[in-house]
Amino acid sequence: MAGSTNSAQSDEASATPQAGLPNKPTGLSATGGDSATGGDGEVVLNWTDPSNNQITEWQVQRRTGSGAWGNWTEISGSSATTVSHTVTGLVNIRAVVGSTNGAQSDEVTATPQATVPDKVYRA
Repeated sequence: MAGSTNSAQSDEASATPQAGLPNKPTGLSATGGDSATGGDGEVVLNWTDPSNNQITEWQVQRRTGSGAWGNWTEISGSSATTVSHTVTGLVNIRAVVGSTNGAQSDEVTATPQATVPDKVYRA
């Protein structure tokens, strides 16, 4: 401002706040098999609810036969309140907010239960 003369006002600008980066899942644990379906080669993953209602889905990444990590895929039906998922193989998980991917989980290990044969009856 020079003396008492005001300059022209600026043009209007707008912005849309972007969702924050979701934190990596914490409290991740894995247990081998489910007592109802023991021996199915599955592992149940559980993690702590991050209390982030902006999470739109969870994703899982599987280790391939060569040991490399595959592509991230959506955990079908997952949402902000999802805290468990049953998997086969070695996996990582992460939260997603819109199109923003969160940090991947730390690795945990579990041994799937061996298949238990049916009881054999002799006549």
